[in-house]
Amino acid sequence: MVLRDLRADVRYGLRMMRKSRGFTLVAVLTLALGIGANSAMFAILYGILYRPLPFADESRTAMVHMNFSPQNNPRGNLCVADFLDWRNGNTAFSQVAAYSRSRFTLTGEVQAEQVAGATVTGDFFSILGLHPILGSTFQPGDDAATGPNLVVISASLWHRRFGGERDVIGRVIEVNGEPATIVGVLQSSYDFPLRNTELWQIMHLQATRRGPFFLQGIARLAPGKTLESAQAETNVIAQNIERANPGTYSRLTMPVESLRDYLTGNVRPALFVMFAAVLAVLLIATVNIANLLLARGRTREREMAVRLSLGAGRRRLVQQLLTESVLLSLLGAGAGLSLAFAGIRLFRTFHPADLPLAQQVRLDWSVLLFTVTISVGVGVLFGLVPATQTMRGDLQALRDGGRGAFAATRRRHLGGVLVVAEIALSLVLLVTAGLLLRSFMLLHKADAGFNVPPENLLTMVVTPKAPGKTVSRAIYENWMISFYQRLTDNVGRLPGVQYAAISDSIPPDQESDDDTFQHRRAPVDAAGISQHHISEDQPRVLPRARRSPATRAVFYATRYGHISTGYAYQ
Repeated sequence: MVLRDLRADVRYGLRMMRKSRGFTLVAVLTLALGIGANSAMFAILYGILYRPLPFADESRTAMVHMNFSPQNNPRGNLCVADFLDWRNGNTAFSQVAAYSRSRFTLTGEVQAEQVAGATVTGDFFSILGLHPILGSTFQPGDDAATGPNLVVISASLWHRRFGGERDVIGRVIEVNGEPATIVGVLQSSYDFPLRNTELWQIMHLQATRRGPFFLQGIARLAPGKTLESAQAETNVIAQNIERANPGTYSRLTMPVESLRDYLTGNVRPALFVMFAAVLAVLLIATVNIANLLLARGRTREREMAVRLSLGAGRRRLVQQLLTESVLLSLLGAGAGLSLAFAGIRLFRTFHPADLPLAQQVRLDWSVLLFTVTISVGVGVLFGLVPATQTMRGDLQALRDGGRGAFAATRRRHLGGVLVVAEIALSLVLLVTAGLLLRSFMLLHKADAGFNVPPENLLTMVVTPKAPGKTVSRAIYENWMISFYQRLTDNVGRLPGVQYAAISDSIPPDQESDDDTFQHRRAPVDAAGISQHHISEDQPRVLPRARRSPATRAVFYATRYGHISTGYAYQ
């Protein structure tokens, strides 16, 4: 009986929508905008914050940082010595590892190219539960100081540079000027720790001093352990490290957080604010359609009166009107899904480069289920009040024609309430948008210290081939300084170039690598530069200078502009 009535209501509702095509078109387009925006925003919110990560047992995976004065960075980096102390004193985690983001230059038989990658310790892949499609990943012990130089490549790099040949395992390639052996090929969908990561190189752990600080710790909780118990243990380890290195650290702690929070903590508030905004848009659309249905109900009073006089029950007619509303909402959802699909594709193409987990945003069954759910809910919401008001007015009109004016007055009052609600929601959105626009304009006017037009700035990533690992530290440093000096001098003499400089990142600086240094009380040289050097023979470490652990530098040349300078060394 229920299914038969529902089929009849659906057929009748479709006939009514064909009869009122103008009303149907306006309602569907209005709902498509609200539902489509919510579906797209839900896909983004769910994909980034709630969709399972492509790693095994993500809830047991944690990130471990270092925080001490004067840097006061809750997500500060570790140095190799810190990592070894943590690993040796650890009991809360079944496995611990460390990694550092990097870029690698591949040379050799084919054209040289740079790829995004990371240097990692032996347990990195097993902690994340990543399995190769060819060969193997790194094993515990591969990160020993005297171990071989091993790399794992992504499937995209395997196909692009090596033609997908299966004998690539064991092949020796040149990475940053050094021979390295390929031991495995990994699926290309893992964008960790960098987006589009294509090469992972084993890290050889050898601690000679406290610094440089460039490592992020990652670990898997041991059975029965929680993040809270792991935090308590790492704090004890941090206290032991501080006591063993007086003057190096002050108020040292080792913050622990889940992998999900590490990846999404900074964007979570913004995503919820945006979701609330698009939800307000849907509510405005709902109130608008409710007003349209309330006005349309006045034209159907005669129809309702005739059906009631023929014996139709009031609840049956309300069910009919709600069915029409839900059908209208589902049609809007169908059109909205097209808008959501286009919006998701635009988001995946043009999202900010530093937005985490953007590759997990997609239109799938979870988004479809959400869309159907809110469509039915919205259909009932905007159809319930007009349906009950229409039926209440028809009954009064049948009993006493003089009371029809009273019913019409009630409908006008209800319509006024809906209009006020719509205006209030719109005002909230406008005020919010105005505040955001004002903040954007103030940020745009803020003096960031660099005002070069983008069209006048040329950037290049340069990875010089180092003279080798067997040379002394002094020879290595002199070689690096000489290389970058020649680079800036030669490019600075090119026609049209006004300034040339080097830096380890483009402003605003998002690099987190740093180091310690000591002042030897050397005089300032002729160029006005104080002679600061790394000192391994003095125990006291003073303020920290920002350095990068990789043998690379980023070179920037500009036409008629200025850019900050610096260089990175290992």
